[in-house]
Amino acid sequence: MNITQEDKGNLTKLVKIEIQPEDYKESVDKQLKDYQKKAQEPGFRIGKVPFGIINKKYGKAVRLDEINKLLSDKINSYIEDSKLNILGQPLANQDHDPKGDFGKDDTFEFYFDLGIAPDFDLDLENREFDFYRIKLDEKQVGEYVENIRNQNGSQESVDDEVKEGDIVKGVMTELDENGQPKEDGIVKEDGMLSVDYIKDEELQNALLGKKKEDTVTFNAKKVANDNDTELASMLGMEKEEAAEVDSDFSMKIAEVVRNKPAELNEELYKKMYPNEEITTEDEFRAKVKEDAEKAYERESERLLLAVTSDKLVDDINIELPDEFLKRWLLQNDENLTPEKLEKDYDRYSRTMQWQLIENEIIKTYNVEVKDEEVKEQIRGYFMQQMGGGEVSDEMKKQLDPIVDQMMQNKEQTKQIYDQLFDEGLARAVKENASLNVKEVTYDEFVKIAQEQQPKDHDHDHDHDHEGDEAHEDK
Repeated sequence: MNITQEDKGNLTKLVKIEIQPEDYKESVDKQLKDYQKKAQEPGFRIGKVPFGIINKKYGKAVRLDEINKLLSDKINSYIEDSKLNILGQPLANQDHDPKGDFGKDDTFEFYFDLGIAPDFDLDLENREFDFYRIKLDEKQVGEYVENIRNQNGSQESVDDEVKEGDIVKGVMTELDENGQPKEDGIVKEDGMLSVDYIKDEELQNALLGKKKEDTVTFNAKKVANDNDTELASMLGMEKEEAAEVDSDFSMKIAEVVRNKPAELNEELYKKMYPNEEITTEDEFRAKVKEDAEKAYERESERLLLAVTSDKLVDDINIELPDEFLKRWLLQNDENLTPEKLEKDYDRYSRTMQWQLIENEIIKTYNVEVKDEEVKEQIRGYFMQQMGGGEVSDEMKKQLDPIVDQMMQNKEQTKQIYDQLFDEGLARAVKENASLNVKEVTYDEFVKIAQEQQPKDHDHDHDHDHEGDEAHEDK
């Protein structure tokens, strides 16, 4: 087997692969002999069919399959051994037809075009980017503290008018078209309505100010936001049954339940931060502020990455083998037309340039995401749903089976992986480039983020390459 290459200019190489009979004949003959042992042909016993007949019947297909596998393996090995950094995949050359007859042991020639990734200077240490750090004022810290108190509070029955945030309980009774209890209608003994959950403003206003023993009338489907699953849960029935319900209901309020915020004391501090020694409200507020600003730091890093990616693509202006890439894009997307490609090629080009820059950042600064980091992210999500705080060893044991189950969801896991990968890229920029740090409020940050919308290019963390297969010249 001989492999040669020549430069075609504009970051494209022509590779010629010559395959001789001695490269594949032994494997082809072995497969044909295996066929011979099992072949059934009229006039011959099983296993006694002459090799010539087997070769005539199956030789071409076996030879084609073997050469395809050999060709794919060799071109990938050649790219790896030659340390060629290619773009996309090898493409069959349009000016040289493959040579060789698959019907016999022949010498074959195949020609491929390779798009070569250009060299460029990342020079991250000598670049400067604006970094917007969000700072919280005492009012915002107070709001975070109140949220924590509410999330960790307890419910109690009150003899008071219904207020925002309250839950009302009572018997829900289906009404007929005259507003009377419907004969054989739905009756939910332990009915419950949450004032804040109700999106229908008219019903919400009707509930506010009511007291025990008062009656409220509502349309069940509206309360459930036209969602049959939520309606089924509210009325205690199957989803299929709930889909048929479109009646008004009345509920006589039997109880008003209100959330009592948790006290600011060491019990709450220990629950939220089991690994910290927090004994005073000031220490607790300081820790809440630290955590909130740390979470906002990730928002700042996301904006940094988006703006940085645009600036690096613009500043470095990487040259690409455009004609090769256009052919590759058209061959790999059956829905892409030449007209649409020409219209959108700048976006495709920017995406490819960013991927090259991204790869260089990954390689230079060892950016990687480990499974344990993904698991930690999932644990954090569950802790957030349960009111926040740190993950204790006991809580970790309880969460691990759920986390392991979620790790089986490849699509969801990939989303978390990509998020963490982007965070790793942002940290690499943050830690190695020069940053012009500007402290801003959250509202100022949102305005800046809207003004600095990144240009259109995609992020893709898949960097695998595969070789083309040979094709019979028909």
